[in-house]
Amino acid sequence: MDEEAIAFPMWKERLGMLFIIVSAIMMSRWLFQQSLWPEPLIWILNICVLPLVVLVLAEGFGRLIQKRT
Repeated sequence: MDEEAIAFPMWKERLGMLFIIVSAIMMSRWLFQQSLWPEPLIWILNICVLPLVVLVLAEGFGRLIQKRT
């Protein structure tokens, strides 16, 4: 335990998470405005799938950053 602790770059993880959230919001807007998919499918994607995708991507991005530092 003689090694110095490396500071964790929290700002990179937060910036990545912000980018993922903004991307999901833009995807949601596109689904409602431009998509020709049926309305119930769009609602299910927006309420169930997109939040899970954001969670998985943000967690993976955070782990990737932690692994590289």
